[in-house]
Amino acid sequence: MEPDAGGSAASPVRRTRRRWLWLTLVAAFVAWNAVFDVVVNRGLAEYVERHALYAQGLGPRVTIRGVMDVAVSEGAWLASGAATVVLAAAAGLVWTRRRR
Repeated sequence: MEPDAGGSAASPVRRTRRRWLWLTLVAAFVAWNAVFDVVVNRGLAEYVERHALYAQGLGPRVTIRGVMDVAVSEGAWLASGAATVVLAAAAGLVWTRRRR
């Protein structure tokens, strides 16, 4: 590895950038998991409610697979959107900082 302008292979600026990159990736991962968890748990609550209505004879038959497949699909899409927002915000911050 070639030394930076500062003369060291891993300058403080480079280490700081690397830390911010890792922090951003961790934040995107946490956002993805949080949103996915909320959506899947909401799907589970919907299944329990719909199954209770069916058990009382007040609603159509429902399967957990039918409800949870939709919840998992929506969760993956929404979670990916949330992670993308985190990554885009970090990229925008880097872009504005470099322009100064």
